[in-house]
Amino acid sequence: MQTLLESISEHGVHQPKQVVNSNELVIHHSTLTQEIQNDAIQAAIEAVKQYSEYEDICPHIMSAMEVHHNKYWECTVGRDYAAWVMANSGQFLKFSLGDLTFRIFRVKP
Repeated sequence: MQTLLESISEHGVHQPKQVVNSNELVIHHSTLTQEIQNDAIQAAIEAVKQYSEYEDICPHIMSAMEVHHNKYWECTVGRDYAAWVMANSGQFLKFSLGDLTFRIFRVKP
């Protein structure tokens, strides 16, 4: 995990990274700026380290995003599920970290 964090901080995350372990990070789709995308991924990594329940992971990520990038962020996280999300703000990120898939997006109030 530390190697992944160092790689993100040094180079940013714009293209999918190939990490050979259970912490593989893959960016599926992003309309976020590099800074916001990196903040969202960092918040997700911190949440996964700190919590084991989905209902604790998402609030952690949403809170971190709202502190740094204003309000109205939403999050989904899970394994083996399908979702369709309309981010009417145009700010959307879908990525996988290991076997967890995250969707982080901003909605208009």
